[in-house]
Amino acid sequence: MFATAQKVFKQVTDKLSLGAANIDHPKDPTVGDKVKFIKKVIAYILMRNLTNPFGLPWDKLQFISSAVLAEYYQCGNCGEQAALALYESLKSEADAKQIEIIKIKGFTQDNKSDSHDFVMINRTTPLDKPHELKGVVVLDTWEPTQKVLQLNDEKSFDYMSLTSNYFKKINDVSSLSKYILPLKKEEYFEITKCLSRFKFYLKFKKDEFLKLINEEHLNINFEKDLPNIIGKIEKEMEFWNQRFLQLSQKEDNIEVNKEKMQHPILGNINNVTSQSPQRSAPPADTAPLASGNSALRFAR
Repeated sequence: MFATAQKVFKQVTDKLSLGAANIDHPKDPTVGDKVKFIKKVIAYILMRNLTNPFGLPWDKLQFISSAVLAEYYQCGNCGEQAALALYESLKSEADAKQIEIIKIKGFTQDNKSDSHDFVMINRTTPLDKPHELKGVVVLDTWEPTQKVLQLNDEKSFDYMSLTSNYFKKINDVSSLSKYILPLKKEEYFEITKCLSRFKFYLKFKKDEFLKLINEEHLNINFEKDLPNIIGKIEKEMEFWNQRFLQLSQKEDNIEVNKEKMQHPILGNINNVTSQSPQRSAPPADTAPLASGNSALRFAR
């Protein structure tokens, strides 16, 4: 899993070559406008999704939409970077049991209220016991706290050290967009639905986003960008749809193989014919027998 995390780390840092906006010296003067636009778009979509009676899980819609926009604009703060890291990990079919985004809220060394997101892999212990996070892999691509780290028994860890002492005081640690691996086909379908909903908002609420750009005086050419973003979303939808179909076919093959299993009394039911009255096939519904700090608030 550590090798996969290292690979994803490189993928994310390569794709987000313009880096973050909330660092001392951004790599590109357009990064601030691009990151602000990404956040405004996601906030708009989440608000509409919350009022939709058929709304999707907000954290899943947020991380998937953020990952797509961050990759397109080649930049993002820790939230967008963690979203892309989680997305790429899911696409790589990481050899892990669980993967999630961890959000930490608290006060930085200069007493500013802030939060930080990163990816954690294979956590099995409660979030309020960081000293028990043995064997867990931390994947953090945001420049000030950047690391790929596997926690082991040789060192005691806490959230201060995991964030390179970015925080002076931590008030809250929570888990977002948690996935148990391997993914089920229903989760492939859910990811595709999130992409489809994202595409819908971008296409049919385009004027709202253009208005936002004008009001905020952002240096974004959304008219030019939109067809390319839509094209990327459709490509991602096709990827996840293929995964859905592959898993469905695999499950269908498993069902076919189950039908070929030896019946405990009748033997191989596939050899049973109408000319063998003593060995009539079992009814269709017959199933073959299978050989830190207690003052802090933490969310599971």
